[in-house]
Amino acid sequence: MYTYRMTEKQIEEGFPFFFDWNLISSGGFHEHTHDFRELVIIAGGTGLHSAGGDTYPVIAGDIFVLNAGQRHGFIDCHDLEIYSLGFENSILRPLDTGDLPALKALLVTEPTLRAGSEIAARLHLPPGRITVLRDMLEKIGEEWSGKSPGYVEVVRNHFENLMIQLARYYDSESHPSGHSLTRLTMCMNILETDLAEKLDLKGIAEENGFRYAAFREEVKRIYGITPLQFLIHQRITRAADLLRETDERISQIGYDCGFEDSNYFSRMFRKETGLSPRDYRRANATGGRGPVPPKSPDMGF
Repeated sequence: MYTYRMTEKQIEEGFPFFFDWNLISSGGFHEHTHDFRELVIIAGGTGLHSAGGDTYPVIAGDIFVLNAGQRHGFIDCHDLEIYSLGFENSILRPLDTGDLPALKALLVTEPTLRAGSEIAARLHLPPGRITVLRDMLEKIGEEWSGKSPGYVEVVRNHFENLMIQLARYYDSESHPSGHSLTRLTMCMNILETDLAEKLDLKGIAEENGFRYAAFREEVKRIYGITPLQFLIHQRITRAADLLRETDERISQIGYDCGFEDSNYFSRMFRKETGLSPRDYRRANATGGRGPVPPKSPDMGF
């Protein structure tokens, strides 16, 4: 199976993005993977989309994002018009402020759910809104193909505007499961960012419309870990960064990352990395790089 790589698709070094448009009159497009995220907008026609061992129909108005490494392709197409925008996380970092939970739901939470062969929450837009998006996409395509001076910044701005528009549509068009993903993402944003605070997981869930048991079950179903495990991992990851990059006292680092008890901090740090905080700092201070905490679900852009 072929893997498309960003280094093959991008046309400007340092700008990990590409734009593509295809009209598949009949037949399909072979299954493949890629090492970047891909935004797929179905602007016309019909077909079947195969992804993760599952196959389901797609029609004009369907919009979804595929994670890097996810196998997919199209079959039984009839005038299927597809806009494909490939990108790496870095070019959307300016939008990762916590103010657009619907965008993170579309880009992160929903693709993770779809990777488990669940597809019900994908975004579907009516023709009028697809027309709005088509105009935005054509502007990107014109700049992408024309390559006039400064085109990279123009494409970047158009792409950011497109993603903001999609976030607004996601908020207004999603059915209940889509809104649930947005609320879930709002909860996870708090667990990602308020690391030094004494967080009440039950309260966070209830403030965003979940019973805690349902919230815990949903996080476990989508990400394979509990909210508490996610929070601890984020705190340990931040502590590891501070141990490598600063000379701050270890007990203070633990406190700043939400661990009021230094002994508990040391136990949790050793559990995640295999080293005590002191040994971890020493391993990095000698010119090498100590082990980093295992990767948690990628909740950022």
